[in-house]
Amino acid sequence: IAVLVGDAGTGKTTVVHAALQSQRAQRSFTVYLNNPSLTRAEFVEFLASGFGLSAEAATSKTRCLAELTDALAARHRSGMTTALIIDEAHCVPDTLLEEIRLLANIESATEKLLSIVLVGQPELLGAVCRVVVEQGGYRMAWVGYADDNLERSITPKAWAGVEDATIFGLKLSWADTERGQATMSRAIRSGDFYTVNGSKIF
Repeated sequence: IAVLVGDAGTGKTTVVHAALQSQRAQRSFTVYLNNPSLTRAEFVEFLASGFGLSAEAATSKTRCLAELTDALAARHRSGMTTALIIDEAHCVPDTLLEEIRLLANIESATEKLLSIVLVGQPELLGAVCRVVVEQGGYRMAWVGYADDNLERSITPKAWAGVEDATIFGLKLSWADTERGQATMSRAIRSGDFYTVNGSKIF
């Protein structure tokens, strides 16, 4: 799952439409949702319509997921990338955000079959952290920005979990210095995923 965040009026939707019209996008199958204030039933209906599934899939989550998995696998075998882009994602209820998170688990034996992009205002980050903690089983989730300053500091922007207050007492840096040797700092510098005591850092 990728997240594109910015304040209102900063051009997020313009960036999305430019990406959809790019040459690379012509080799992919993309479903775009710009009004995500839906119930679970309405979201299933939207998925069935957007991905060209059967009428039965529109009324049954189980049927929808089965057909969607088959459709994604078929497109993957043909060399096509499939993506779901959700604009105004900060308006998505947490319960529906969890359904979206589970869609990202659809995979083949070697890789994910559906790319998901959430586009929204900064409060989206807090919602993502809450879902990670409440539904993903993690004690804490937080998002920090890697600042492009002399200190290469990391500024916490959103968080959830039992230890959220401790983040603000730390002087975090992603510089390749003694202070920047924490796992999160190495993850930022390298762009790689790390797992520490069952916690994912990326």
